[in-house]
Amino acid sequence: MTTVQDILTFMEGLAPYELAESWDNVGLLCGDRAQEVTSVLCALDVTETVVQEAAERRLPRSKPLPSVILPKSPVDSIVSYQKPRTKAMQRRRK
Repeated sequence: MTTVQDILTFMEGLAPYELAESWDNVGLLCGDRAQEVTSVLCALDVTETVVQEAAERRLPRSKPLPSVILPKSPVDSIVSYQKPRTKAMQRRRK
């Protein structure tokens, strides 16, 4: 089982938090570190459109994962390069 924390650890290995600028908003911005992750939507920016797409493609926990990743496969996490554009979205986590 892969968790949000596993992804955070992997990402920090690629881009250590201590290299971030003081104004950078890095790390987990919303969610639960213990949550299981089955699929990720990667985006340059977290916009309302990206969040809406992720919500529409969210995988119900009762369904098995697809055996082949398709262009419109379900997602349950977002990883982005840029921070969210609105203050309301900038940091919400458990």
